[in-house]
Amino acid sequence: MVRQITDSLYWIHECTEAPDADHHIHTSLYIIEHEGSYILLDDGPFLHAEGLKEQVEDITGPEGPDANFIFKPHTPHSGNAGHFKETWENMEVVFPIGGAKVSGIPTPVTGFDELVGPISIEGRKMSLTEVPVIDVQTTTWVFDEVDNVWFTLEGFGYFHEGNQCNLVSNEYGEGLEYNYIDDYYADDFVAWAKYVDAERTVSRIMGLLDKYEPEVIAPAHGAPIIGDDIDHYMRQFAESMEVKDESFELPPYGEY
Repeated sequence: MVRQITDSLYWIHECTEAPDADHHIHTSLYIIEHEGSYILLDDGPFLHAEGLKEQVEDITGPEGPDANFIFKPHTPHSGNAGHFKETWENMEVVFPIGGAKVSGIPTPVTGFDELVGPISIEGRKMSLTEVPVIDVQTTTWVFDEVDNVWFTLEGFGYFHEGNQCNLVSNEYGEGLEYNYIDDYYADDFVAWAKYVDAERTVSRIMGLLDKYEPEVIAPAHGAPIIGDDIDHYMRQFAESMEVKDESFELPPYGEY
């Protein structure tokens, strides 16, 4: 199901059962429309190739996107790179420097000299931001300067119930429940959460939120998090990290 999130941002997704089988987990892709061009952000796993392709073409038409930015060289983030390039031959593939060699993504590939700094795709101004937690060197988070959207890959993820697949954060009634977020980080699905310094991680994320002031967070494994729900998510995330790192003391309310 395609959801329009801002004037130029669309959210498309497929769901699978989470590893504990009690929840669902999103594979979320995004499309930015910019002055008649379409930019597809991420690719998703081949398991969902046809469903994602149909949703993309619901927005772009059969000619597909003009560019495809891939956040990371691992499935589920680049699983359809080859398939989508074959389907939409004129689509430019954009990937962090060195990534094409690692993942076998089809050429030609447009890369970047730095993993942090301003970029332009199809004339759209964005920034490659610092990544607070890096699991592979070419992991990329991107801030869209036009709609104030921060694309955060595994960051800001959460599980959801089977009847919530098409909901964005502000449609969850009283907000995202703690267990949706805690279970996401407690599971081996995001193994790094068990090994990082909680205080440092939360502090770095908060610093970037202050720097960019996003109005929407667009995770790869969750639905868009909108407006005040960003602060709510951070509180829940920090509480989850406190459980994993007893040396971390939660900041008081009002600092999220």
